[in-house]
Amino acid sequence: MQNWGIAEKVFAIVTDNASNMVSAVHQLKVRHISCFAHTLNLVVMDTLKEMHQLTELRRKVRGIVTHFHSSVKSSEELENAQRLQTSSSTSPEPLKLIIEVETRWNSTFYMFEQYLHLHTALCVVQRHDVCHWR
Repeated sequence: MQNWGIAEKVFAIVTDNASNMVSAVHQLKVRHISCFAHTLNLVVMDTLKEMHQLTELRRKVRGIVTHFHSSVKSSEELENAQRLQTSSSTSPEPLKLIIEVETRWNSTFYMFEQYLHLHTALCVVQRHDVCHWR
């Protein structure tokens, strides 16, 4: 901070809650502030893990999404099913499924949201357990 001429301008540093980051900030003798978004993500992810029915649903949806991400043929079939659903020739580009990222709780939300949006097209394409959960 001194090399950059900002030592007198830095009043606090915001980081995640990792002990190495907290320790580094304390060594700089600057006030440490925990990142609210990181803390919120930890709380939400812990809560999601405690919701056992949701955990099973996440596992199933993630499996379906993973299948479509790893299969070119299935992805093309999903795109074609979407095109058949839209009657307008000026329809937007087909949507792709979104896979969640463990460290981003909102990605779980986006995965579910996109899955629900594409559910009908997925039922047309998928030949197993997409439309009827066991």
